[in-house]
Amino acid sequence: MRAYLETAIRSSNAQFHDQEFISRLDVRLLPPQDKDRGWETFLLDYKVTKPNTISPLSTIFTEEVMNCYSKIFSFMLKLKKIQHSLSLSWTVTMSNQK
Repeated sequence: MRAYLETAIRSSNAQFHDQEFISRLDVRLLPPQDKDRGWETFLLDYKVTKPNTISPLSTIFTEEVMNCYSKIFSFMLKLKKIQHSLSLSWTVTMSNQK
């Protein structure tokens, strides 16, 4: 999964960010729940601080806040998947009407 993340970084504007920022990005897979498949277990993770260090950001971005962020990210990823499916369905429907 890390290879997919690196490919996505190289093909987006994220490639122009500072390397320290990019090195803090990581991919995490959640244990699958009933009816979960594929991307539904995927999470993008960002480490606010370097290992074994304390930063002012860690005061704001606590573990609880980052878990909430993960839930929001997961929800938004599901919405993006739905948007893609609807767009594809619309394209197929419109091409069949011609």
